[in-house]
Amino acid sequence: EIKSISKTLKQMQLERNKKDAKVYRNMFAPMWNGGVESK
Repeated sequence: EIKSISKTLKQMQLERNKKDAKVYRNMFAPMWNGGVESK
């Protein structure tokens, strides 16, 4: 029971990390690319 819960939590954490990474990339991409936003 607990193992499956922690596994699900870990999966959710990974998904959230991916989303956060995408958001940060979109925020900082303009600076990295000299003001040109890439998507």
